[in-house]
Amino acid sequence: MAAARPAGYRARPVTPVAPPRTLTPGGRRWLLACAVIVVAALAVATLAFVAAARSTTGMSEGHRDALQTTTRDAVERLMTVSPAASAQHRTDVADRLTGRLAAEYRSRGPDVVLPGARQSNVTMSAKVVGVGVRTDDDAGETRMLVFVDQTVAVPGSVTQRGSTAKWAFMRNVEGTWRLADLTPVNSVAGVGTGAG
Repeated sequence: MAAARPAGYRARPVTPVAPPRTLTPGGRRWLLACAVIVVAALAVATLAFVAAARSTTGMSEGHRDALQTTTRDAVERLMTVSPAASAQHRTDVADRLTGRLAAEYRSRGPDVVLPGARQSNVTMSAKVVGVGVRTDDDAGETRMLVFVDQTVAVPGSVTQRGSTAKWAFMRNVEGTWRLADLTPVNSVAGVGTGAG
């Protein structure tokens, strides 16, 4: 026997089940592009770290650790950009550079790593999350693989965050390791190719 319904009871209308959502062609392309970028970034990072781990550096562990720390410090300082940066910050960065990169930084400032940074009042912070020694030779130059997390803020625009892999070319200048060049991993041609 069915239960008695209270006075004034009205059955609720049945809501039909919505058909499954389908992506528009533009949405599919965007999703595919994001997936390709993520997979490519992971592949590059994995291969680069494996290559760095397998390379023979000929360095003692203490020397390698000191070089990694020096590289991390130089890259983070160079890639930290702010319209309010003090003269002391610019001097600290310049003291960690050498060669053409040092000369360009003195003349162009943060535009060396982020073209248009001064004109656009860009603020960028960088955190090195990994450093691997790729090569070491008798000429006092070493190529380091650097993984960087960075945040870029432009006034009036959305803050962007991302990760990048770069080659940091370190040069021994009278016993002190300095950053001679900084390039994306896909455009390595040797020291002096530019700080992209």
